[in-house]
Amino acid sequence: MFGIARGCNHFKWIDDTLCDRVRSVVVEPMMQNETLGNKIGKLQKLREERKAKKESVKGLKETNRSLKL
Repeated sequence: MFGIARGCNHFKWIDDTLCDRVRSVVVEPMMQNETLGNKIGKLQKLREERKAKKESVKGLKETNRSLKL
């Protein structure tokens, strides 16, 4: 009878493969997005490392300047 819930309301998609159109419109951009996210993370890490190195060099220059005095 319509309107009465029966079973566990489990839904299973029966198509095992995605058509080429779905893959090109949905799946590929999702994969590219994940790849770009990983690259952004690596670039941010490199930027932080570079910033730390600059601070270290700055500290060494200041130490060198004070030693010269």
